[in-house]
Amino acid sequence: MWVNPSILRIFFPWILWKGDPKKKTVFLTFDDGPHPQHTLKLLDILKTEKILATFFLTGKNALQYPGLVESIAREGHDIGNHGFSHARMDFRNMQWIRSEIEKTNHIIFSITGKPPLFFRPPYGRFDLRFHKLMKETNQTLVLWSLLTGDFEESLSQCLIERVQKHLHPGAILVFHDGHPNAPVMLEAFEKIVTLIRKLDFSFQKLSEIVH
Repeated sequence: MWVNPSILRIFFPWILWKGDPKKKTVFLTFDDGPHPQHTLKLLDILKTEKILATFFLTGKNALQYPGLVESIAREGHDIGNHGFSHARMDFRNMQWIRSEIEKTNHIIFSITGKPPLFFRPPYGRFDLRFHKLMKETNQTLVLWSLLTGDFEESLSQCLIERVQKHLHPGAILVFHDGHPNAPVMLEAFEKIVTLIRKLDFSFQKLSEIVH
């Protein structure tokens, strides 16, 4: 799903796929963290560039690295729920799904004092039951309109070119700071930021459009 999934948006309008298509704003999101090296380096870059982003954390990693969760929140970034164990959730037992989400909500709240407003299912996998579930947990399910493919890209230049090719107003971009392939993303990231700014886009975090 490399580009704006417009067909899916028609069938699932309750999911946040992108921001306002009339505004040259993009939303950087980072999945699978926090990671003790990658997330720390990413936070330094975001601070230097004065960019606020959204981090979708797994409960397991948040529990292991609470100090990093505190740093993400302290620097003003949004924190979303990415499940506890990063296992696929579509067509699983609802009791198990709810446990994965609620356990992670509790962990994030216990560290930051704020409940996560957003949820992104691992691997983007969901089913129709999530509509009701999100109402019950008072969260917005967030997917994306630009999947960068950083988790499988070996060349940073290819990652830069992919972002340049598919960037669009309101784009929600997905990167992975908690993935073993994160060094490729980090190598490209500052150049991607420069590219986005040269194209006259600005950056926002998701809470600036949803809440």
